[in-house]
Amino acid sequence: MHLPRILEVVTHVRSDAMEDYVRELRLITCAACAYQTVEGACMTREDIACQLDRYFPLVVTAIESVDKSSNHHSSSLRKKG
Repeated sequence: MHLPRILEVVTHVRSDAMEDYVRELRLITCAACAYQTVEGACMTREDIACQLDRYFPLVVTAIESVDKSSNHHSSSLRKKG
């Protein structure tokens, strides 16, 4: 499963440009995928059949939303404590 790599990508990139996230996705996650060749080509992605590639912007938004909520919750607890 690619989830640990996806989380690594999203939590390490801080950008308003989705291209920055996609670049890291290709370097970290896609590079470990069985469908991508050593040259970086991926017929699954090119055929728009890669579900991660298709939904990656939504995945980034969801992870960042949870991360932001978690950080806000943690800081609220520290202020009360």
